Amino acid sequence: MRFRVLKEFSVYRDDEPVEIESVQVRALLTVLLLAPNQRGSHAYVASRLWPQRQRNSENIRFCCSKLRKILPGVMPDRNKRSLCEIKVSRNSVDYLRFVDGLSAVREQSGRTRVESLRAALDEWGDGLLEDFPGIDLSVEKARLARERKEAHLEYLRSMFDVCDLDEVLREARRAEMRWPGDDELFETVCRGLGGRGETGRAAIFHERWEREHGQRSDELLSIYQRGIDERGLLEVPAAGSGRRLLPRQLPAHHPRIVGREAQLTELSEILLASGTGTARLAVLTGMPGVGKTQLALSCATSLKDAFPGGVLYADLNGFGSVGPENPEQTLARFLDDLGVRPATPTMDGMIATYRSSVADRAVLVVLDNARDANYVRPLLPGAGTCAAIVISRDRLDSLEAHEGARVVIVGPLTASAAAAFLAADLDKRQARLGAHYLNEIAELCGGLPLALTIVAARARARLPEPSFLGVLLSELRSKTARLNSLQHRNILSVRAAFGMSYEVLSPGAKRMFQRLAIHPGPTISQDAVEVLADDRVEVTRGVIEELLAAHLLQEPEFGRFAYHDLIRDYATELAEEMDPAERMRTVELAFGYLLRWTRACDRVLDPERTAPGGRPTAADSGDRSGPTTLAEAMEWLDDEYSTITAAILQAKHMDDHHYTWQLSMALVTYQWRRGRYTDAERYLGYSASAAEIVAGPTEQAMVNRMIAGSRRGLGKVEKAKGSLHRAVMLSELAGDALGVARARHGLAVLHHDSGKPQAAIELFEQALAGFQDTGNVVGEAGARNGLGCARHDLGDYDGALRHCGEAVRLFEATSDLNGTANALASLGKAHAAKGEHALAITNLGNAADRYRSLTYRSREARTLVDLGELLVGTGRIGEARDAYLRAEQLLRELDDPTADEAAARLADLG
Repeated sequence: MRFRVLKEFSVYRDDEPVEIESVQVRALLTVLLLAPNQRGSHAYVASRLWPQRQRNSENIRFCCSKLRKILPGVMPDRNKRSLCEIKVSRNSVDYLRFVDGLSAVREQSGRTRVESLRAALDEWGDGLLEDFPGIDLSVEKARLARERKEAHLEYLRSMFDVCDLDEVLREARRAEMRWPGDDELFETVCRGLGGRGETGRAAIFHERWEREHGQRSDELLSIYQRGIDERGLLEVPAAGSGRRLLPRQLPAHHPRIVGREAQLTELSEILLASGTGTARLAVLTGMPGVGKTQLALSCATSLKDAFPGGVLYADLNGFGSVGPENPEQTLARFLDDLGVRPATPTMDGMIATYRSSVADRAVLVVLDNARDANYVRPLLPGAGTCAAIVISRDRLDSLEAHEGARVVIVGPLTASAAAAFLAADLDKRQARLGAHYLNEIAELCGGLPLALTIVAARARARLPEPSFLGVLLSELRSKTARLNSLQHRNILSVRAAFGMSYEVLSPGAKRMFQRLAIHPGPTISQDAVEVLADDRVEVTRGVIEELLAAHLLQEPEFGRFAYHDLIRDYATELAEEMDPAERMRTVELAFGYLLRWTRACDRVLDPERTAPGGRPTAADSGDRSGPTTLAEAMEWLDDEYSTITAAILQAKHMDDHHYTWQLSMALVTYQWRRGRYTDAERYLGYSASAAEIVAGPTEQAMVNRMIAGSRRGLGKVEKAKGSLHRAVMLSELAGDALGVARARHGLAVLHHDSGKPQAAIELFEQALAGFQDTGNVVGEAGARNGLGCARHDLGDYDGALRHCGEAVRLFEATSDLNGTANALASLGKAHAAKGEHALAITNLGNAADRYRSLTYRSREARTLVDLGELLVGTGRIGEARDAYLRAEQLLRELDDPTADEAAARLADLG
């Protein structure tokens, strides 16, 4: 049984909270726990709980009987005469642990004392004794408040003895937030600074205290001043005394810089710029671990002779766990380092003295790890011969806007530079014998210098074994284990570097950072971002700009966003920690959006196509309806193709059969139009497996027909036939006459392609009957066009013209532009076979125009080649040249080997 009284009043049994509903019972227990040694009468406890008229033994007995039921074994069977008592282990009550901790501190000193006081204070929480309406516990509240403050002040006094001064002042600031303007706190800090001989910082503290909390006399401030003077520690010369220090404060750093020549040149130009009105201020920014500090220190070292006044350096700790450095403290240190004292001990006075003291010295100031511009501004030198480099994970745009800073963005290393960086950091023998590993390791590290440094450190620790690089490569190939591989002895860690940037994000940016990781990538559009947001306010450029400014998100092109590969791994880890319901909703939003838009584009590309339906998606409401033109549909699919295919693979990995099946089917028309038959076959294979689990035989047959069409495009005729025979079987099993007709039509096309026109005619006629029975006009038109092509192959040109002409008529009554173009091309060939060249040229030209409007490049190219031959035969050389030129261009874009044939025909025309 454990009791929390100070953090919040609650009782735990076996780590499970015990509910105590009665306010009076809870108050009684609280009073007993806070006064464990009290041995008074019933009236003592009653006075804490009830007004005078209700103070009686009956109330006490009532509460105790309730306590016995709730906490058996804690309360005695009955109260002793004139006494209410509770028996518990002292270590089970947080207040008693606090009291005992303070007692132990009396015998301690140094760090041990500080740690014990911190442990005692950790027992406390906020909002004490606030949940007892109508019960007066003011005495207890006042006593607890006093005990807490006294313990905290003793903690500060102990820290002044042994801790880093910056750490002490941060703790003092936290105490000041709890007890603003408190005289005892002010005196404690003043005495502590006096004991440490900190003149400048004491002046800053005093000035700020007066500004924030009102005027204080100089009596307390004189305490530390007298102490300093008496010990002879006041040795800082007054401003203008002639004594000047030459600061050389750059920390040790690796002298080797690889692949940063352009940034080094740009930095040097900024820092050495001459001319009035030119700001010699550079902001060096980039993602965590990209090597900003190394680059800045290398540049500063190379330019040290250009700054005879010295180099000032400060790590502002903007992204550390203990919080950012106070600019007042840094400024005070700079003044001490420069050997000057402000005439006025105020922040403005210190800034003025600082800038005046460096104005004619040509000092270079390097400010590392800056959180935001407000921490930087007081530390910037004025205009003149000085210069400054500010290093930050944030872009610090306001410094560019107001101070004229120039921003230098440091990105990951190129592939070759990353491999060279890694090779130079390894043992020479290891680098030589493991050279075949280096390029892939560098690629998997995303060109991030911190990651490469960690790999090299781990490898050097295993000398002289070069094969360890192979082990590291295997670890890096696993996305789930990659970040674990990129840490070394809890000293270097890519995950920790990313975490420091993540922790300072706003709540909205943190949520968006996690949600974007669920989107399959590799890029995400602005529209998709809006779908993933809670609402249209959070969306947006505000949250996205925050992620971009922190370099946790990239914008490779306007309106499209992406993670660096390693940051995506980190974001994916955080996404796994999301609430399961929120994560599932985000998955539905991301994948539902992609499916909805891919379906919408597919409907525009082929309005007559029957696509499979499915469950409603979370993206079916609230976002735009989709493209309306062929150009819009193809442009959207061009932009999102890599994202959609990544979504299919991710859905397959998640065993989400619905999206695996539906996304693949919705994408196939586009893949055929772009000649991506290999991709279509691959992803439709995943679709077929998924459809066997979640779809019926009709839908499975549809997938097999699409697989057959893709295999036909690849020239895999026999495999395509196998898929269509399976489609016939599935359609017959489902009683789907239309599906049977479509599968037989596909088989007929394959027989025609194989040079078997008679077999093709029989299948086309069977398909035609099936289409007519089901009233499917598009299918009937397609079957008639197939019959016309087969008749053409048999030399029956009149039959070909009859069937193809009827196909054109039927297609033009529908919205199927692709079918119309196919029929016009077939009709043109039939006219050409009969020697009717003018009609042939007209029909082939119309077919090419329709293919062009569909952006169906492969079919447009083949039709133009046929058209070119007819134009040459009729002496229309200029038009033929234009047709061949366009055909060659299209075939080159498709990487089609027949482009050379088109080029040869063009060359024959001179």
